[in-house]
Amino acid sequence: MNKVRLYTDRNKIWQAVRIVEGEFDSLMIERLTETNLHNVQRYLRILADAGYLRRLRKQANSSGKGAHWIYRLIKRTGILPPIQKSIKYLYDPNNDEYWIEDPEEVRNGLVKTPCR
Repeated sequence: MNKVRLYTDRNKIWQAVRIVEGEFDSLMIERLTETNLHNVQRYLRILADAGYLRRLRKQANSSGKGAHWIYRLIKRTGILPPIQKSIKYLYDPNNDEYWIEDPEEVRNGLVKTPCR
């Protein structure tokens, strides 16, 4: 099992996502965690792609330039944050599950050990 440090930015983001009731966006999570907005947006995107968050809709920024996603947590697996791995897969230590972005690449030899 991977060891997860308690005070990493990703851990702070995951804890904030878990405690927010209902809908949230990256700006709310950034304020709650006092972490870098780019890191928040990147981790939320990974969690959404892996099925942990649902993207509900895009909302215009208050400046009128651009938009950001509104999310809702749909896969609540436990206290430990899912971990992004370098071959574009996510590991959830709470239920020992893996989400693989491109299983074909993994089958073609990028990973020598089997994923569950």
